Amino acid sequence: MLPGPTNVPERVTRAMVTPSINHRSDDFVELYEECVDNTKKIFETEGDAVCLSASGTGATECSVVNLVKKDDKVIIPVNGEFSTRLAQQIEWAGGQAIRIQTEPGVNATFDQVKEAFDNNKDVKAFYCVWNETSTGTMINYLDRIKDLTSRNDSYYVLDGVSIVGGEELHMDKWGIDIAMTGAQKAFACPPGISPICINGRTRKYMEDNPPNTMYFNLPRYFKYYEEAKHTPFTPALPVLYAYREAMRIILEEGMEKRIQRHRICSDALYSGLSQLD
Repeated sequence: MLPGPTNVPERVTRAMVTPSINHRSDDFVELYEECVDNTKKIFETEGDAVCLSASGTGATECSVVNLVKKDDKVIIPVNGEFSTRLAQQIEWAGGQAIRIQTEPGVNATFDQVKEAFDNNKDVKAFYCVWNETSTGTMINYLDRIKDLTSRNDSYYVLDGVSIVGGEELHMDKWGIDIAMTGAQKAFACPPGISPICINGRTRKYMEDNPPNTMYFNLPRYFKYYEEAKHTPFTPALPVLYAYREAMRIILEEGMEKRIQRHRICSDALYSGLSQLD
């Protein structure tokens, strides 16, 4: 039993056999523009959205290499495999990962996060894995973090790889600067597309401080989209078709009903498991 890749609806699978098109054509513009617009609807942001042809790990690394510079302090709760990996990505980019280390399966409390901010006035960013699938824990105070990051205008970055599309997310309202997910999780799409959303002030920082990367260079993606509604590099077209169809299904059902359905299924599963000997 794994949190993903998830079961893929037949509609989404069929979308992958759409005839291939030129990714510099008008047909691609129509496809990609819909993908970007619907991604922003699901994340609830007025910022930019980039549909990366990459794994979820690619999206998290993209966020790190575009934001974290040498010796930057980054606070991150660590309680499982994926938060450990994210802390390593921060360190490999030259940043200083200030780990709030807890036992696997135990979330850092909001007070522990606040203490880390109190002890590090010069922190550059706060990163967190919303849903740590390796240990089955979910952070439930995302809406309170902006009270801490607003103290010194530090950045708030959310790894929502395994949960966006299946749980409530209000990116702009919660003051999140960067958020990402993987299409193969709660979007019920085959793997290969990982959307990442960036708000306006973070985009400006990235453009003023260009990253030392080509493929994950977000300012390059912003430029190509503004000028032609294109991606700078060849996208994973079959999966992009599937991703578009998966989002159509999500929006047809409505996020509120979709979340309710997930919670009903979750409650039923836990109830059944609790009755096993």
